[in-house]
Amino acid sequence: MIINKVYGNMENEKKVQFNKDDKGQYVAQYVSSGTTAIQINRTECAPLRVLASIGSMTPIVVVKFGDDSPKDLIFELNIVPGVNVTIISKSEVKEAAMIEA
Repeated sequence: MIINKVYGNMENEKKVQFNKDDKGQYVAQYVSSGTTAIQINRTECAPLRVLASIGSMTPIVVVKFGDDSPKDLIFELNIVPGVNVTIISKSEVKEAAMIEA
């Protein structure tokens, strides 16, 4: 229990599954439940984009990491609950997790 007090409540942690698409990109999709912290460990430095959309509308970029972004990232997403979220990485994702606020 000391670990939870030092490092936070791990019960809120969820794994994020990335799948390789037909363009060779690694994609994860989920419906936002509000503010989250996301950590992604990848094989190399490469662009990463986070897109969001309401219903069936066209997704738009809300976060953009460029060609020089680190291979391992942690960032906060503050997206209203119910919005569709898509994360696209140009590099293979080894592991990814999120914690909801």
